[in-house]
Amino acid sequence: MLNHNWPISDGILLSTNSMARGIAFLITMCAVGLIGCLPTEKDVSLADRPDANIGAADTSLRALIGSSSNAPGVRKQSDVTVVELAFDVMRVTLPVGTMRHSQKIWNHVDELAVDATRISLLARNGLRVGVAEPNAWPAIRTVLVACDADIRKSQFQSYSGLPLVIETSEIMDTESFFAYAANDRLDGKSFAQGKKLVTVDYIVYAAMGGLVDVKLTFEVRHDRGTMTWENVNGVISPAPAFDRHVFEYLTTNLSINPGSMLILGPSDEAANEYLVGSRFFMERSGGDRYEVLYMITPIARQKLDRRK
Repeated sequence: MLNHNWPISDGILLSTNSMARGIAFLITMCAVGLIGCLPTEKDVSLADRPDANIGAADTSLRALIGSSSNAPGVRKQSDVTVVELAFDVMRVTLPVGTMRHSQKIWNHVDELAVDATRISLLARNGLRVGVAEPNAWPAIRTVLVACDADIRKSQFQSYSGLPLVIETSEIMDTESFFAYAANDRLDGKSFAQGKKLVTVDYIVYAAMGGLVDVKLTFEVRHDRGTMTWENVNGVISPAPAFDRHVFEYLTTNLSINPGSMLILGPSDEAANEYLVGSRFFMERSGGDRYEVLYMITPIARQKLDRRK
């Protein structure tokens, strides 16, 4: 025999008939719009969303157009501000003699744009990362002119939200790379061929005047010379097949204010030619040694998309 009484935690008994009537009443209330039984867009808090964790180059920031994330944008209005991002890139080569000219440049760079723990790990691996505000450029330019730096300029226009990929150099003969992990373990790996790449993933915050969050990764990539198929934004397209090694624990997140410049280069530890920083940002030519800095300025342009 079925039990027609259902116990409630506080000791009150509710009959099946009264429960049915209560449920029917709630359904009726929902139908006529007297109470909100289903959550609307405004009812769902940001913390309850699966895409609430917003970080540098995180695919979860779906409401912005102007990201290297593959996540689709969410259109909430008929008029949407579309961000087109370009990067001005300067490759600066400085001779290394009795002194490091780059030290004078770093005096005008905010390295605390990077987490303090990350700064230490990068430095130990021969890497240095920071952000120079617009008012620091005159002093930096003076240093570059004084030391007769070799400067090569280029511009990268982001298409379909693709990340910026910088090739620092190519492995012509077998090279060994050593890197310290966060647990102080030293790992090494040798590559017979490949390209040394710095990848800059990004998210543009249009509502914040063009603030850019970036994620830097350092990797060695070798083109196998064959093709594969990839799903890019829902479209199956042919793409080159690569062998990749990413130095995962050197991945770095930071923010760049509008008009500011991201600067990458070697740290003092890069004197050890086997460290990642030395392999990426130090070079020799004619028996002389040089250090290479990259100065990257994001330029955000906004336009109104009136398509529905």
